Amino acid sequence: MQIDPRFPPPQQPMYYYPPIEQPPVSPLQPSGVFIAPGQREWIGGLIYLFLHMFLMGELIHVVFSRLGISLSLITLNLIYMSTGVLFLSLFMWKYLANSLRQFRGFGVKGNLIALGIGYGIRFVASMPLGKLLPVFLPDFGTTPNTEVAMGLVIQHFIPTAILAVILAPIAEELMFRGAIFGSLYKKNRILAYTISTLAFAFLHVQAFLFFNFSPSLFLVMLVYVPAGLALAWAYEKSGSIWTAIVLHGLMNLVAVLLGPLLA
Repeated sequence: MQIDPRFPPPQQPMYYYPPIEQPPVSPLQPSGVFIAPGQREWIGGLIYLFLHMFLMGELIHVVFSRLGISLSLITLNLIYMSTGVLFLSLFMWKYLANSLRQFRGFGVKGNLIALGIGYGIRFVASMPLGKLLPVFLPDFGTTPNTEVAMGLVIQHFIPTAILAVILAPIAEELMFRGAIFGSLYKKNRILAYTISTLAFAFLHVQAFLFFNFSPSLFLVMLVYVPAGLALAWAYEKSGSIWTAIVLHGLMNLVAVLLGPLLA
């Protein structure tokens, strides 16, 4: 074969290194990309969290009372949670947009795995609590928050479903997983899980602590710990707050549909 000297043959490498095969990613392994809120966003989220837990409900009640408008419990809660969604969305819109891109990039399969395992974590972790709480609280049947929610489901199914499946997941995830877990995660992972989960659990009993104080309510808080851990894990796994929002909505949807049947 004649070789044209103008085009010399390419130099062959002296050594050949085969490509390194990457190990498969475990479904329990985080995605490696974690979208956290910016400083302004998590500070705003924490400020609204304080307002949401201690002032906003009463403020809405006072304002409408001054206007001579009497609000039903479901209407008050819809306004209360819608205010949170609006405020937090306006304050944290960049965080939501970046998280949405990560949610899409994580893919359908990745998000389905995160949702499935997250729901499983909540379900499995709740089982020992179902046996432990009656030991300390012999009269325990359900939490006060769940009892009120199930009453609203029976009386006002559609607005309660909107409240529980759409509004509450967005507002609560932005406050607890976004502002608290997201801001602490890269500094101290254990602290992020602990504070976000305990704050989330406290939210579900704090109204009853003020109106009908009982030390047993601090034990009732434990009911919400498995969900708080599962939601934080789903956020960590996918790197997107939207995975936690969807999982929260799924948990509440199951409760809305099955709660009255099991009551």
